Amino acid sequence: MGEKIVAAVCAYNEEGWIASVLKPLLEAKRSRLLDDILVVDDGSEDMTGQIAEAFRVNVIRHEKNLGKARAFMSAVDYCNKAGADILFLSDADMLNLTEDKIGGFLAKVRGNPDVWMMRAPYFQGGKTCAAQLSGFRALRLSRLADHMSSDKWREVTGLGGFSLEIALESCIPETHKGEDDSLGLKSRPAGAGASGLEKIASQAKAAGRLTGIAVEGYYSGGKR
Repeated sequence: MGEKIVAAVCAYNEEGWIASVLKPLLEAKRSRLLDDILVVDDGSEDMTGQIAEAFRVNVIRHEKNLGKARAFMSAVDYCNKAGADILFLSDADMLNLTEDKIGGFLAKVRGNPDVWMMRAPYFQGGKTCAAQLSGFRALRLSRLADHMSSDKWREVTGLGGFSLEIALESCIPETHKGEDDSLGLKSRPAGAGASGLEKIASQAKAAGRLTGIAVEGYYSGGKR
């Protein structure tokens, strides 16, 4: 039997963007590139959950906003119950995702047990988010189980911002990570504002100090 892959989209107030992600995910499922699709609606105050349900994908709803790390853990719990081998994550605001991009990305992981985590960078306005901080990644779940129950995991992911991605980076040895920079993914323009970006950068640096990962330059100015 082939490896079972579940795609998960963790979303909070993404009614204007989530359809652009769900459409290619459904196309990929019809082509049997994916086995299942899940949306974790993390306490959205808009129509995110209703839009996801209209696409007839599986939806988990949090009653209030718990943050990306808790939404991720809801996706992991779902995958474990479903017997999934690989969790494929996409942010809810990828603008140019296609079935072909999904297939090419997953081909680097499927049937390749030496790759425990694959990720891809993306462009957001005039900035580049490096693969190390990207929410677009595939994870071999069996390699993460012990880490996700540790006190350090909870401490790091509780910092917010990019702390989930940094925690994941800290769990996987470099020899078992992969990066796909061929996709040219684009996200919606950044909406955090200057003060919001400063807060995110501060959270990322704090997570980096706890894990020993240097994060400077991972989210920086760049050209499309």
